[in-house]
Amino acid sequence: MFRKLILCTVMAAMLVEASHADERHLVTGKVSAEQYTAMLFGALPPKVRTRGIHMHGEEAPAAAQAQAPAAPQVASVPAAAQPVQAEPKPEARVVVQPVNFANNSSEIPAGLKENLVSLAAAMQKPEAKGKLLLVTGHTDSKGSADYNLVLSMRRAEAVEQFLIGHGVSGSQVVSAGKGMTQPLPGTSDMDPQNRRVEFRVTAS
Repeated sequence: MFRKLILCTVMAAMLVEASHADERHLVTGKVSAEQYTAMLFGALPPKVRTRGIHMHGEEAPAAAQAQAPAAPQVASVPAAAQPVQAEPKPEARVVVQPVNFANNSSEIPAGLKENLVSLAAAMQKPEAKGKLLLVTGHTDSKGSADYNLVLSMRRAEAVEQFLIGHGVSGSQVVSAGKGMTQPLPGTSDMDPQNRRVEFRVTAS
């Protein structure tokens, strides 16, 4: 328990100081364990279709490209424009998962559970050895800041406990809540996409 508290404190500090070089992937639809493994620990597999999301005030594309039925919709989210001659290695890989939680509820929707089973399987693969998964809860701006902070923590903890219940070691996953303080770049703070969890992997 003491180690868990230390990990939570350290990971929360890392979130505050998160680098703009983080590599982010916004996903919707069904995601397999292999695809989570690729997004969190390596390059995206060729069969996963991607699209760019412009950030820092740039206009987003008018419509997403049609997705193949067997693949999830994945958007690679560059955190900042980089010079062509000096593209830094991302400090972390982040999977952004919009979740349509019921109002005032931390119960995991049925539609997310299949993906979480896949994520749990990915965290038990050899690629995940020595890695720590941080589950971060976020909300839109409906309601007070204090309430949304608590709600985001409850939602992240629910996801953490689900993963542990499906075989992930408790020493391999921690959760945190950010409330409504970090809307996705290019979205309104009221956008439903901001009701989400994010998965970030780092060395344990």
